[in-house]
Amino acid sequence: MTQTKAQSPHKPFQQRRRQVRSWRGFSASLKAVIRAVEPLEGVGPDYAYAAPSMGPELTTWVVPAVAGGAGLGLSPHGNSQEPVRRGLSGLPTSAKKHIKRTLCLMEELRARLGFWTISLPDSDYPYLLEQNSWPIFQRRLVDRVIQYLKQHGDPGLVLAVVELGDKRSARTGRPMPHVHIVLSGWGTRVKGTGTWLLSPGLMDRLVADARRDAGLPAEVQAANSRIEPIRTSVRGYLTKYLRKGSRVEDLDLSGGWDALVPHQWWNRSASAKALVDGHLFRLPPAFAAFVCQQRARLEALGLGFARVVEVGRRKTKTLDMPIEALAFGWRDTSALQVGLEWFALWVDSPSLFEREVDGCIGVAA
Repeated sequence: MTQTKAQSPHKPFQQRRRQVRSWRGFSASLKAVIRAVEPLEGVGPDYAYAAPSMGPELTTWVVPAVAGGAGLGLSPHGNSQEPVRRGLSGLPTSAKKHIKRTLCLMEELRARLGFWTISLPDSDYPYLLEQNSWPIFQRRLVDRVIQYLKQHGDPGLVLAVVELGDKRSARTGRPMPHVHIVLSGWGTRVKGTGTWLLSPGLMDRLVADARRDAGLPAEVQAANSRIEPIRTSVRGYLTKYLRKGSRVEDLDLSGGWDALVPHQWWNRSASAKALVDGHLFRLPPAFAAFVCQQRARLEALGLGFARVVEVGRRKTKTLDMPIEALAFGWRDTSALQVGLEWFALWVDSPSLFEREVDGCIGVAA
């Protein structure tokens, strides 16, 4: 490579950072990455790594390939004699990954999104407990708003996350869930009427309908919901709930109150799922080996940062060992594109790769 080419990974660095902050064109740039990945299928030796699955979060996980599909040495089968009640451990890590991927892609649509918070009054929870109908309320609430949006020509992008709520749970000591929903349709008027598609009165009526579906008293409850625009970051509105909103261990679940701990901590519409599915791609196992072996050089080029993450624990009669995986977070889509070019050179000629990349690092220094 010439010196001009060697500078290319660094020259647009500030420009790429601005692109990530604004999220303009993120979907198109990610689709360009996917097109660049297609010719790389099967490239490189068959290293003992799982083929990295990537999406809008732009993180490459380096995970050993394990026979039988268990992955990382964790058993894929639970104890059939003592089935674990789903949801009592809070929001699963896999769910957080799907939620974050959805939020990343929603950032580009922020001006058209609303943030809807649904908090039921304390008096509703004994009824929900008695009838074990929180799952019905949660599901019907999401179903009803998706149906309403689609009836009015909106794509119905909906992502819902349940939170137990620190303040109310601290006051009562019991799980009293409420729901946060990111949804499309903000700033849209209902055709032929001039009224807003998302309005406080309409959202309260949807809550009232879902309450009726769950068998709650029919009387109207005030201040059930709040709808507002997303002013800064889609991810910022939900990230704090992903961190703290699913803590169960400090609550009193006696007397059957575990029925109010969600089985399903999140929901999304089919269009939200399709949005994410269209931006997922898989890289060859050799790319995981490349990232693992060359992470220091990739960091020196300013393409991203590596970290070791504990993803589980392996317990035996004598040991309790952490199970760790390497995660490399790419700076942005442009950095990942550059990384793919370096990977192709590394596969073709490791020695040439080392000379060229070390020359680029020297120029940057």
